[in-house]
Amino acid sequence: MLAFKRAAAKAVMSFVAITAAVTISGCPSPTISVGSMHPPQWIQGKWQLADGSGTFTFSADNAMMQISFMTIDFQKSFSSYMTEESSGSLYTVKVAAPGTSAQYDFEKVDDKTATYTNTTNGTKLGAKTMNKQ
Repeated sequence: MLAFKRAAAKAVMSFVAITAAVTISGCPSPTISVGSMHPPQWIQGKWQLADGSGTFTFSADNAMMQISFMTIDFQKSFSSYMTEESSGSLYTVKVAAPGTSAQYDFEKVDDKTATYTNTTNGTKLGAKTMNKQ
C-alpha cells in the first residue's frame, strides 16, 4: 500500500505540479515561505475551475486540489519540497522534488474570478479561469 501511495504521489507530482516564480517589477516585495503555506486572504475559500475539471480549496495554512478521482493536500504531500510567494494579486506555489518540478501561478482578476497557470517539468499549460464558490 505504501509503494502504491508513493507511486501515486510521484505521478500526481508529475501531472499536477505546484511551482511558480514571481517576476513582477514595480510591485511590493513578495512574501516568501518555505515548507509551509500561507495563502493570501483574497484566494482563501473554494474555487471551481470554469471548465468543470476540478476545484481548489484554500485555507489560511493549506490548499487542497481535487481533480477527477483524487484530492491532493498540498501541506501533507509537498511540504518538504514546497515554496510559495505572494505579491499583490499574484500567488505562486512551487514544488521541486527529485525528478519533477511544478509551478502554479494564481492571479486575481476580481473578487470572484482568478486564473491559474500550471508549469510542470518545464511545460507550461494554458491559463484556466477559476470562479469563487
